[in-house]
Amino acid sequence: MSSRSGHNIPQLIKDEERPVQFYRWRPFLSQFFKPLKNLTHYYHFEASSMEPGIVSCRKSATSEVVKFNLLKRRPTPADGLPELVVPHGLDPQRQWYLYENIRQFFKKPEACDQVCPKPIMPKPVVKVESDESNEVCGGKRKNALLK
Repeated sequence: MSSRSGHNIPQLIKDEERPVQFYRWRPFLSQFFKPLKNLTHYYHFEASSMEPGIVSCRKSATSEVVKFNLLKRRPTPADGLPELVVPHGLDPQRQWYLYENIRQFFKKPEACDQVCPKPIMPKPVVKVESDESNEVCGGKRKNALLK
């Protein structure tokens, strides 16, 4: 319901039918392409298969087109895909935060169970110790605490 044409389709990370995979794209693409200098100065970009590696840039919709050749070398099928990144998952503290603070905002119970399930590990305990010496930042500012 977030887009009129239905093109915004969410995907779950652990969906066995349509798995989402993450890759290290930056080092992989840097083998083939040079970075575009002053990228933030341009707001309109165009690339065409008729001119591989060439990107046409404009600072505004009506400004003059400036072309840049970003291609170092053409990728080949032998280059394959970049290195796969395996996400580590959320630490227990973050899982408990989602379960206790975010879960309540879901309307459908099945969505709660998929996005914010109850963690299987016990809730971490945060231990706060008081410092009797009134030293802050390793003793650089003595008596900084209010008494």
